[in-house]
Amino acid sequence: MKSKKLETYAPKKTIREKTTPFLRSFLNLLVIGTVIVLTIYATKYIVEQNYQKDNYDSLSNQIIIHTGKLIDSIEPFPGQRKDFESESQTDYSTLIQDLLKSEMIGDLPKGAVLELRFYHFDSGGRVWEKSYLLKKDSVEEGQGRSDIQIIMHSKYVKGFKNKSLCEVIINAQNQGDLRVETQMTQNALMWKYKNMLKYRSCLGI
Repeated sequence: MKSKKLETYAPKKTIREKTTPFLRSFLNLLVIGTVIVLTIYATKYIVEQNYQKDNYDSLSNQIIIHTGKLIDSIEPFPGQRKDFESESQTDYSTLIQDLLKSEMIGDLPKGAVLELRFYHFDSGGRVWEKSYLLKKDSVEEGQGRSDIQIIMHSKYVKGFKNKSLCEVIINAQNQGDLRVETQMTQNALMWKYKNMLKYRSCLGI
């Protein structure tokens, strides 16, 4: 007598049961893909930030605004040497009062400091004369920490008697006797001096 095989009953799988493995695989791939994309963007962001930081660090040690010739390379023309030497005796007696008449001094934001520094040539070499710190409604002789350093030949000192600070700066700039330096980034300058954009032609902000 032959034995009959017992038939087993295999219930049909529901749609949910059929699709679950597929969904799991899809979700796994989606998660892996998302992680890869985020890693790429994060790496790109870090590289860009480091690049920008290097650029800013480099800029902070350079002249942000460079007008005319570098003072270190300025030498008087042979025919002008006598004039340069005679200008070493500059009259600074009324300079503070002259500077205070300038509208720019009153428009400086609180906490802003400009340093105005003068030099002359003696037998072809650069000689530093006086420095002044310009603050809001204040001018004092001396050196100190400043946002912007304005360097010009002392022959322009007499111009402050009848011209504004900005006019004298632009005049020196046009003659190649001006250098403006700062340790601040351009963005920081724009933010701090945002209310002085009308003076950007002479401050370079």
